[in-house]
Amino acid sequence: YVMAKVHDLDVKEDGKLVLRVNEGILEGIKVKGNKKTKDYVIIREVRSKVGKPLNRKEVTRSYQRINNLGFFETVDVKPAPGVEPNAFVLEIDVKERNTGTFGIGAGYSSSDGVVGMISLGDRNFRGTGDAVSISLEISGRDTDARGFTFSYTHPWLDSKQTSLNFQIYNRRYRYNDYDTHGDLVEEYMRNRKGFEFTLGRPQSEYTTNYLTFRNRKDE
Repeated sequence: YVMAKVHDLDVKEDGKLVLRVNEGILEGIKVKGNKKTKDYVIIREVRSKVGKPLNRKEVTRSYQRINNLGFFETVDVKPAPGVEPNAFVLEIDVKERNTGTFGIGAGYSSSDGVVGMISLGDRNFRGTGDAVSISLEISGRDTDARGFTFSYTHPWLDSKQTSLNFQIYNRRYRYNDYDTHGDLVEEYMRNRKGFEFTLGRPQSEYTTNYLTFRNRKDE
């Protein structure tokens, strides 16, 4: 508790030494520099609690969690003086980076016809911290690779940081089978379609439990 300090010292008539301590209470949290990301997306990663003494280890962990989101080029976390004596506001200054992805590809051959791929995604969808991605493969021939995959992740369903991921897919793609020596055994087309839900909840600061329900058909 690096902000705690002794603000008064007194010796009573009976010889008792009295130390009066200001603990360095966290008065509030202020976010700066974010244009797309919502304030609550950043604040919910902070491990320091308003109304409690400011703990350096909690501030360090808060910085790590915000930085690990991958939404920002730089993250600066520092205490600033609050309104009350020896109270502090935790200032979080961020510089955002581009979290969207886009990919496209196309080709043509006499055997396969026109083939193409397009993918879109955002790891910080509309600044909410949700992740969305979709990919689409198309081909001029029914026997070639084609299909789609859609994924959506909501990292905070409740105050216990329960996360939800949903995926749906229907893909046909070329698959190669190899033996234990690494030699090609067979090449064939695989069809995979279905959906799945995954729920996650932290067990501790560094471990998380996941539960997945999957309904999938492979041919």
